[in-house]
Amino acid sequence: MIADAKTIEVKPGGELDRLLEEAAGQPIILVKDGARYCLQPESESTLADERDIWASYDPERVRQVLAETAGAWKDIDTEALKADIRAQRGQDSFGRPGDE
Repeated sequence: MIADAKTIEVKPGGELDRLLEEAAGQPIILVKDGARYCLQPESESTLADERDIWASYDPERVRQVLAETAGAWKDIDTEALKADIRAQRGQDSFGRPGDE
């Protein structure tokens, strides 16, 4: 979360200042000892959302959507769904071995 992030001031005229200017607002990938870090400018909308996560919350819209979707899964065979999920978790995938 942005509020928990460490802030480091960049001094004008320094090497980091020059690199940020060179990037011209585009994301930058930093690599150190094989670890990759993505550095990108924050947008005002992102900052506003981080300051107040409830800014666009509309409780009436939430109630409406819940009422519209209630019962949408009533015809699903839950035991078959759970069996499918277990079978998929048992498969190996890139970066993650399957469950045993």
